[in-house]
Amino acid sequence: TKNYTMEESLASSDIMEEPEPYDPIEDIKTKFVTINPEDKMAFENRKITTMFGTDTIQYKWLDLTCGTKVEEVKRFGHGGYSDVILYRCKKDGKMFIVKKNCKNSNSDGDTVNEIRQMTKIESDYVIRCYGYSQTDDEKGTVAIVMEYGGIQLDEFLRTFAKNTKLNIVRAVLETILVKIANGLVDIHKEGLMHRDIKEANIYVKKMDDGTYQVKIGDFGITRSVKEFHNLAGQGALEDLAVTMAMTKIGTAFYMAPEINFGDYDEKVDCFAWGQVALNCHKICGFVGPKTLIDKVTDSEISAPFLSVIKDALQQDADLRP
Repeated sequence: TKNYTMEESLASSDIMEEPEPYDPIEDIKTKFVTINPEDKMAFENRKITTMFGTDTIQYKWLDLTCGTKVEEVKRFGHGGYSDVILYRCKKDGKMFIVKKNCKNSNSDGDTVNEIRQMTKIESDYVIRCYGYSQTDDEKGTVAIVMEYGGIQLDEFLRTFAKNTKLNIVRAVLETILVKIANGLVDIHKEGLMHRDIKEANIYVKKMDDGTYQVKIGDFGITRSVKEFHNLAGQGALEDLAVTMAMTKIGTAFYMAPEINFGDYDEKVDCFAWGQVALNCHKICGFVGPKTLIDKVTDSEISAPFLSVIKDALQQDADLRP
């Protein structure tokens, strides 16, 4: 993958002092296990530290850490096995996500894997993990406290393109695509393949200075390329980790052709980026909804981007960036 860069009251002695501003992230860091990127063995061995006992898990999740200082904003998912909840600090409006899964659910492995992989990546373009916890009760809830990245890319573009001049839409879209590519560079530098790059796993937020923050999230099926190939080379296909990595995990539209044959590496993310780039141009109305990449002209997608997208969508992985 190429890294495509772009020109980017003081209180007097007789007045009661104002209380320190409440920072929910700092509070979480003192009460959850703070992630230490250096301490990778704990994650490799699945030694998730227990933070809460069985008598406290019944309470609202963030009440365990921040009490009445935070409020629930929205639930993105809710069921017997998982919750993704957006919280807001009442004092300063700072928001963050708590994603939790029960130990006896099929998604537990994905949650533990997501913790493991997120701790390996240092990037301005990847959702940050603030901490994690696991309970010892029979549900065995595993939770990640993470950065709120904004709204999903496709949702953002549909609203943005509807209310903005086309030349501005194009400039912002191209900037977003560059930032996604740079995020993939950082992920691949750590020897990882994300394997589920799509608009729903990319988050956009407009910042106070008018720029757009772009973050890649959802590392539940991310895998180490080296680990994958080492185990495959040993013929250990019955091993669960290898079986998962060699199966058609991901979202069909964004899957590179080599995934069908079970032998692939991080180049699958390049292909998915190409599909995202093409699809985003369709969402914004620059390209017809059914137009294939070989029929797209540089009047629809600017020439430099069209060239890169075509390279990313090469059927032969060796020909991709």
